[in-house]
Amino acid sequence: MQQYPRYREPAADFSDALLVIRDYHAHFFTLCEGLTQLVEAIELQAISEDFGEQARQLRHDFMAAFALHHHDEEHTLFPCVKHSSRLALDEILRQVEAEHLEIDLVWNWLMPLLQDTGQIHDYTQFSHALRQFVQLLQRHIDSEEQALLPEIEQLLTPAQRQRIGASMQRDRLTGFVW
Repeated sequence: MQQYPRYREPAADFSDALLVIRDYHAHFFTLCEGLTQLVEAIELQAISEDFGEQARQLRHDFMAAFALHHHDEEHTLFPCVKHSSRLALDEILRQVEAEHLEIDLVWNWLMPLLQDTGQIHDYTQFSHALRQFVQLLQRHIDSEEQALLPEIEQLLTPAQRQRIGASMQRDRLTGFVW
């Protein structure tokens, strides 16, 4: 069984929940760069011996980050702002949650192939799905950064954001996902 390095927490500061979310967004962009490198290797027909290991490592890192980030958003942050007096925010939250489902659908197709690249029979289809996933995730993050987080920033006080950030940190210490 493959051993992966311990997951490195992307959030540098839990004193503000929105900082945690933004740190994860930056981390996802870095992981997307890794997937883009896999796509480029496929397109250049330069798949090396470490291709499978890179794919498995990216799968591992994405899985850990998704679990924590989705928990942070959907179970810790979003419930604190849902059903606010801001109807626009509730609509944005519905859209974000729908995008999470769409991202999960593509990810669930990719996950087994990233784990076992020997199962890839059509590299063109695989590289197209990787590219689609990267674009979908980046567009989603941009949407959250431009529409969702500014709304939440206006709604929550610094003290509320600090309490939510502390809750996110406690979740990691108690190992809710692991």
